[in-house]
Amino acid sequence: MKHLPIAETPNRQTKAGWIAEPTRDSSSEATQKHHRIDAPHRASAAPTPAVTPDAARSVSKAFDSGGEFDFTGLRLTHCEDLASRLQTWAEDLDARSSKLAADIAKHDRRERAFRLWVQESRASIERQLEANEKLHQTLLLQARRFAVKQPESNSHHSS
Repeated sequence: MKHLPIAETPNRQTKAGWIAEPTRDSSSEATQKHHRIDAPHRASAAPTPAVTPDAARSVSKAFDSGGEFDFTGLRLTHCEDLASRLQTWAEDLDARSSKLAADIAKHDRRERAFRLWVQESRASIERQLEANEKLHQTLLLQARRFAVKQPESNSHHSS
């Protein structure tokens, strides 16, 4: 399937569901970049069961001899194969779901820690501002006292 840009994915409904159709703009088609919406999924590590060589030989012999073949064994093998694949997919989905839940919990912990840090930082800054304001007022008061004493000492020296 050709990957289409999201903006250029008109859809139409069929009996099977919605399908994507490319737009036919030949002038810009060569310069368009195509993006995949999600990352590719990793391949399953479970081996894919196959029809046993004995079952394949017996089917071949039955057809070569013109006889009938009982497909019950193949159906059973196919059902077991499907069940195995579904089980593998379910286990993979469970693992991905667990990882997603762990990632969400980790994100929530980081978010709470950040909010706490911001709250503590704001409180610290407010305390520092209050201390600075008190120091500023103290320095202003001392400067006024010094300014008041200064002229008296200047008047004694000048006489």
